[in-house]
Amino acid sequence: MFQFFKLTLDDGRADFPLSQTFAATEVLPSPETADLLVLELDQPVYRIERVRSLSGRPVINEVIWLPKTRFPDFETIAEIPNNIYQLISSRWGVTIARAEEQLRATMSDTTDAERLGCAVNHPLLAIQRVAIDLEGRPVELRQSRCLTDAAHYAVSLR
Repeated sequence: MFQFFKLTLDDGRADFPLSQTFAATEVLPSPETADLLVLELDQPVYRIERVRSLSGRPVINEVIWLPKTRFPDFETIAEIPNNIYQLISSRWGVTIARAEEQLRATMSDTTDAERLGCAVNHPLLAIQRVAIDLEGRPVELRQSRCLTDAAHYAVSLR
């Protein structure tokens, strides 16, 4: 289920990310979020803020948005697991078939610096992902801000 996780340690060690959730709230989407998730502006989303670590080091500060209409009662989950795709598959029967990502260079802000342990304005890799289900509908928007001092984004193209 980690087929969509592409950040790899530079030293070649295989490692699965661990997650620490900072916040999980129900909010109304921004116009951009609503557009990417094909929602109306008055349709609530769940907004999850978390940090993911590799080998004990925080490397990803991310925010995830999930449409409330697709995942009713998400707020009743006491502890959000590391693998959200496995959770939504087992609990709501939603399978992620593919993801569309955009990568950009960016600089850390104060939240990134605090959560990732880097300086403000440190170079980061920004990844915006829209996850698509088997029916071709967007079910997740994820914005990840990655510290790449000891890790890199690895993809094999065919």
